[in-house]
This record gives sequence, C-alpha cells and structure tokens, in this order.
Amino acid sequence: MWLPSPIVRFLWGSPVVGGLMYARLDRQRRREPQAETVESFAASSSEGASKPLKWSLRIPVPAGDKGNHWGDLYFARDFAAALSSFGQDVEIHRRNNLWERDGIEDVSVVIRGLERVNPKPGKINILWIISTPELITKGELDGFDIIFVASNSWSEWVTKKTGIKVLPLLQCTDPKRFNPSASKPDLTKEIIFVGNARKRLRQIVKDLIDAQISIKIYGKGWAGRVPQSLIGQKFIPNDELPLRYRSSKIVLNDHRPDMRKRGFYSNRLFDAVASGARVLSDDVDGLEQFFEGAVKAYADSSELQGICADENLGSWGTDDQIRDRAIAFGKLHSFESRAQEMIQAVRQLQKP
Repeated sequence: MWLPSPIVRFLWGSPVVGGLMYARLDRQRRREPQAETVESFAASSSEGASKPLKWSLRIPVPAGDKGNHWGDLYFARDFAAALSSFGQDVEIHRRNNLWERDGIEDVSVVIRGLERVNPKPGKINILWIISTPELITKGELDGFDIIFVASNSWSEWVTKKTGIKVLPLLQCTDPKRFNPSASKPDLTKEIIFVGNARKRLRQIVKDLIDAQISIKIYGKGWAGRVPQSLIGQKFIPNDELPLRYRSSKIVLNDHRPDMRKRGFYSNRLFDAVASGARVLSDDVDGLEQFFEGAVKAYADSSELQGICADENLGSWGTDDQIRDRAIAFGKLHSFESRAQEMIQAVRQLQKP
C-alpha cells in the first residue's frame, strides 16, 4: 500500500497540495465562455426509481470543441445514461466560470479529474475521484456527503488517515459498446497503444521498442519521439475502439505514476477487457488477480519478448474463454452497476 512521502504527510490537509495547478486551471476557466455547456439526459426508465432525483455531473472538461474528445466527457456521458436508465434526470456540466452557481439539482456529483470543484450548499454532494489522487487534500474532502474513490487500497488508506469515510467505486465500462461481438479476434495481428504522448516517451512504448517488438501507436504528439513507421492515425473515434481492441493481437496500457502507487486501474483496462482483448500493462498492486487473467503485467522490458510471442498468446486463454470472461466482466463492471451503487448510497443518506 502506498505511504506518503514526508513532504506529502506535512501538507496533507492543506490547500497547498495541488494549489499551483488549481490556480492555473482557475485562470483558464475564467477566460472560457460565460455560457454554461450542459448536456441533458432525461429519465429513460422508472425502474428502481421510488423517488426520481435531479443530478448534475460536474466534470473538469473545457467547453466547445477543445473538450469534445476528452476521456472524462465520454465517461460522464456513459454514467449519465446509466443513471437515467434508473429513472434519474441528469445534466452534465462542463468547466466554466458559472458551474459552481446554485442549480435545481438534488444531487451534485463531482467526477474529479485535473481540477478541484467545490461542493454546492444545500445539495447532496458526491465526490468521485477517478484520477490524479496526488492532488487530493483532506480539505477538499470536507463538505462532501459521500466520497468514492476508484481504488480499493487508497480508499481504505484515506479513511484511516483522515477519519472521513471514503468508499471504493472503481472505474467501469459500457458493455453495450465494449463487448467481444464488435469484431473477430486477431484480424490485424497488431500490438497497439492508444494514447497521446503527453510530451514524453511513455514507458510502456519505450520498453516495447527497446525489446524490439513491433507496435502501432494511435494518438497525438508521437512524431519525433518514435520512428514514423510506428505511428498510425492521431485519433480513433470512441465508437471504433471496441473493434480496435478486439481485432488486435495485444492492447497496451499504462498508468500515471501516482495512479500506479495508489491502486487506481485505468479506464482503458475496463473497456479493453470487456471488448475481449488481450491486455498488457505496467503493474499495479492486485492487477492480474482483479482482471482474472485478462490483463498481464510486466516488471521490465526483459520479459516482453516472451509475453508477446505468438506461441504464448494462449496464456490469456482460448478465444471462447476470453469471450466468456469479457461478457461476464462487462456485466459486473458496467456503468449501470456503478450508477445503481451510487443511487443506493444517496437513498441511504436520505433515510431519517
């Protein structure tokens, strides 16, 4: 389990941690359009909705075209649709300088990414931390009625450290989109990495290149960092990802260092596994056990030739086994299951 450095222990509970990043994002937010960017999801079912509520999902995603391809937006849309399937009315509110104003919602959910967002007075306030745990302070947790964290180990650690109850609620997938029926397996024989360079040579890409394993990279910012022959298209539409995952030989995944240390499994793992992909990732505590063999972890590049060899692909299971596991995994870790858990937590809070 992760233990904080002396500096982090000293600053825990202080707004200093992450303060510089928050200030920069706040200045950017003030420069963005005044009009709020809102997407609405009306209740599509009365199932399980004894008392339908109005929800707002606040996400640190820019308004307009700049934010249209952010992963947090795709995540929020799928979660909003899941909530609406249980009879809830939902709006998604992107980042702007009005998003903390009072609204008509009963429940305000902050899906925490790069930016801190304050709770709304008089509402049921939920914080769901799905990334950037290094920016979270005790002070940020204060004021929220329910706090979820996409890590089993870190939710336990934070609860013990702060005395504030923090519940695990891991990332998830949409099995209606990400499922093994999207494609036949192994059509391309490619080992693929889908993601932007983030102004550096990401470690898993470097390790496969060092191991002289051929890969295909889909994303922005790779020119000049890797041989041009390895670079594919800059963007894959979200609806095409299941086909890419399922049809490839292996799908690569990595984590930001803070997420690795604190036990956060990336969203790509959930989507790729539900699609029926073989997945290779950097290691996070408990990773292989949680994904029940659908994801293999490696420690260093010396292992990669053996893991990626054609004769060893059977270690992920037969195609029937992979398919059955993908279907079961998608049902268990769906947005609907997470929405149901969050609705139940709200109802429990409302009980006299």
